[in-house]
Amino acid sequence: MKFSYRSIFALILLLIITSSCIKNHRCIRQNEKAKHVVKLSELPAQELRDTLEKYDNLTVTRVLDNEFSKGIHCNVYYKGFLIIADKYRLFKGTNSGNIWSPDTIPTYIDVVLENELSRKEALRIAQELEDYGAQCIRAQLGILDISNFTSAKEEEYKMVWDITGWSGGPRVMIDANSSKVYYHY
Repeated sequence: MKFSYRSIFALILLLIITSSCIKNHRCIRQNEKAKHVVKLSELPAQELRDTLEKYDNLTVTRVLDNEFSKGIHCNVYYKGFLIIADKYRLFKGTNSGNIWSPDTIPTYIDVVLENELSRKEALRIAQELEDYGAQCIRAQLGILDISNFTSAKEEEYKMVWDITGWSGGPRVMIDANSSKVYYHY
């Protein structure tokens, strides 16, 4: 079986990257705001661009442009922290021109934006609960409405560590102050 130098180089590079992740469990820097998936100038409607210029706490994750509507799906940030599991969607009807959104953008959230639990300790707790195998692990501080995981009827926001395997799972969400685990699978 013959291998080209290019394929051998690619294989070696892949092995180096994989082994460094296995050894070091590299983590994404906390509080790093993601970039838009598209240039704002390429959005299919001016109203969508205007909204993103007005609200710098939104980051486009998906763009819709079909015969029915033009729209965006966004992650929402509050004071630099991702609001986990909250999204903002905005649409413009292709034929009607109507603008609508089923979501709201929070202007104030009652949450303590400090953490007592270190990233290292959060990773240790997550690895005790779930088997991440040899995959890299991402750890990000974010804000979570824990009423989504409890029987509470009102929103209750907490600062959490969101620990996720690079492939998307397993996932553990740990209170960044009390160390309480809100979610893991």
